Amino acid sequence: MDFRYKIEFLLLVIVLPLCSFPQRTDSLFYHPDRYRLDLPKEWNRPKLIEAVTDVLSQTIDELKNRDFSTEGKAAYYVKLVIDSLIISNQQTSPPIEIGSIPHYTFSFNYNFNAALLVSDSMNKPVSSLRLVSAEETMTYTRQFSTLPQNAVYRYETVYNNLGRPVGRRLVQEAPPVNTYIPRIDPFSVITPAFLMNICEKKIYEIRKLLKKLNQE
Repeated sequence: MDFRYKIEFLLLVIVLPLCSFPQRTDSLFYHPDRYRLDLPKEWNRPKLIEAVTDVLSQTIDELKNRDFSTEGKAAYYVKLVIDSLIISNQQTSPPIEIGSIPHYTFSFNYNFNAALLVSDSMNKPVSSLRLVSAEETMTYTRQFSTLPQNAVYRYETVYNNLGRPVGRRLVQEAPPVNTYIPRIDPFSVITPAFLMNICEKKIYEIRKLLKKLNQE
């Protein structure tokens, strides 16, 4: 079965109160010589923040030689933007029996855009660092198994030593026939956390590449 989902969305919830750094009243803090990181709260880890700021300082001209902050007003703001998610070619393979247990392979392709967007104090985009391009097709694959399906059972009378019926028991009349193909929602896999994890890995990949280029 092959079908295609397309969903256009900006994961602005990533950078809004539920998923942002704790904020104080902006009017109390003003950092004209800095840029502010408005990143997901899941990214509020020293090692990752260090990687993000290291990459930004080497790739975004407006942010070179600037310190960063996580609160108050600043000259520039950095947000993680994820959009244009496309899921296609969803498939679940026919069951393959291993020891009478059916095994399946679930897979689909997906594309999306992700970038660190840099805006000025008027919320006007001035630059961005591309993390993932929508032209890059990625594949998700997972193998799983289920219990055998569609076995046929019947009740059989149980007799005692005198030949009198004393009850019934359930016996299998026909073995399972594994024609069942599970339906899995790809959006149970492609969650905001899943996409952010990919973006995080891209940050470290870019940092490693920049380090290598600087050594040459």
